[in-house]
Amino acid sequence: MGKRRQYLRTIGLPLVIALIGVLLIDAYVHGRMQQTELSTHTREVVFVTRAVLAGTPLTQDMLATRALPTAAVAAGEQEDIGAVVGRTAAVTLVPGDPVFAADLANGGTNDALSAALPVDAEALTIPASEISAVAGLLEPGDKVDLLAAFQKGATAAGTVGIVATDVKVLAVQQSRIQSQQPTPLKNLTSVTLQVTPQEGSRIFFAEQNGVLALMLRSPLDHDPTGQAYTTAANAYAAPQ
Repeated sequence: MGKRRQYLRTIGLPLVIALIGVLLIDAYVHGRMQQTELSTHTREVVFVTRAVLAGTPLTQDMLATRALPTAAVAAGEQEDIGAVVGRTAAVTLVPGDPVFAADLANGGTNDALSAALPVDAEALTIPASEISAVAGLLEPGDKVDLLAAFQKGATAAGTVGIVATDVKVLAVQQSRIQSQQPTPLKNLTSVTLQVTPQEGSRIFFAEQNGVLALMLRSPLDHDPTGQAYTTAANAYAAPQ
């Protein structure tokens, strides 16, 4: 009996240890094979190649694809670049951002201007010219202040003032896409603005009863411009 126990200790214990070692090695190799298999399976996802402002229709030149391991692809990431082209960005995207379903305007109105509007905003088109609209250099996405000069016969005749401030340009003529190399637009006739109903009524009143001019703002300036008005009495006042 004693010899059998000694035999088991001498022969059996190393066999058990060896068996455990084999099982551990097998598990490790199997796991590495699974990791390798996952890493070799990739999917193409869509990302933007340049800055895109919210409300801008996405075009082919704004988009590209890159391969990611399948496990790294997040839910909602877009994989079909053709399905993204023509959609409207619901949020501002920076170069390299992946495009998610939530980044795109909802519904089946991808090509409609209404898809670019927040729920509390409306679109208003006003007449424009190279003189009134910054020499035709306005681009969709720019922000402007609207200056009105009321003519004779209007309630505020002889008065010049800002009727709306920090207003977003939605379209120049019928283009809603920013130019990569902006050039002056000749024969400019209209600009479409994103306004609140209150802003829209003031702008329309000013357009009907005076002359409008658009003043381009810095993209870094979001502070409201003061509503001071200029008349003949203070137009030539000495600077303070």
